[in-house]
Amino acid sequence: MDDNANALAEHGRALAEAATAALPGWVARVACARAAAAGVALDPAAVDAAGRQAAGEVGHRLRELVALDVDAQRATPLALVRTAVRWPTALLRDAG
Repeated sequence: MDDNANALAEHGRALAEAATAALPGWVARVACARAAAAGVALDPAAVDAAGRQAAGEVGHRLRELVALDVDAQRATPLALVRTAVRWPTALLRDAG
């Protein structure tokens, strides 16, 4: 790999790691804010588990994506991050 390819690969890894690290807090903030607005209590353990699961699954897919050559990528990092809405949605659905 040349220097440009190495730099691009490093930026991709950094993006994947930053997004992965942010996901648990994002899941908790979104779910708890919506639940509070609706007067619904969420189980803190379930919120924590959902955040960790989102980070694990989405983070894994992000790392796989950015490891590919740009021309081989069939999705964008943002498209993958957007799939994380399923975790706060599930928390809210389960809470009624």
